[in-house]
Amino acid sequence: MKKVSIKTILTFALTLIVGTSFGQIKLLKGVRDNMMDDRFKDLKLAKYEIDKVMLDPDTKDLCASFAWKGVVYSDIALSTDEEILALDADGTAAKQAGEAFLKYFACGEEEQERYDAKEAAKIYLTYAGIACFNKGIQASDQKGNFNVVKDYMTIVDKLMAYDKDEKLKGNNVSSEKANYLIWRAAYIDSLVDQEIIYLQKLMDYPSYMNSDVFVRMAEIYSARKEYEKAMGFLEKGKAKIPQKSSSFLDMQINIEID
Repeated sequence: MKKVSIKTILTFALTLIVGTSFGQIKLLKGVRDNMMDDRFKDLKLAKYEIDKVMLDPDTKDLCASFAWKGVVYSDIALSTDEEILALDADGTAAKQAGEAFLKYFACGEEEQERYDAKEAAKIYLTYAGIACFNKGIQASDQKGNFNVVKDYMTIVDKLMAYDKDEKLKGNNVSSEKANYLIWRAAYIDSLVDQEIIYLQKLMDYPSYMNSDVFVRMAEIYSARKEYEKAMGFLEKGKAKIPQKSSSFLDMQINIEID
């Protein structure tokens, strides 16, 4: 039997690896070309191809792979076509799109430029944010969904940092609204410690002028008999929203009586 040299084996193995990598890169370029052609876009094919790219160890962590996954999954999440919606059988397309874009924008500038990903990512970030926001709102209508609402709205909040053109704000999506909905979900589920976290976040927004967050924080600490803290939040509320001073004063009187 003829012996095969180690060099031959290694050369053959390297050829297989290079061939595999090239095949996945070709798929990634196919996704790009598909999604950039609005007239002949094929979302079924794009999802099939990007899923293969994301399963391959050679391409699953490429910056461009995250971008094009975000693009494809955003389109699926916002589609009104029943055939396209069927591609999102488990209802996670919006979340997967948002998470993919967060990974993409965490990459370095040079990596973001590869495979024409940057311009598409800037455009579709808005769609991913809207899709996640909508899913979070839907979940917030039912008790017991705090973690679901938190997951979606946390993605929205993080995406806002990369929305340099403020297109999400132009579509009535904001960090303030996202955190308000997380607080509301915590309130509905009676998760007081979580309420405190998100009420504080809302208070910290310079332009957020909802007196309810100060009143609710005062209610929480008053119920815990931490009256000084409760009064402190009401004073902060009066300083920030003086036009609501009468509401804060009424509650301060009630706390004094307690």
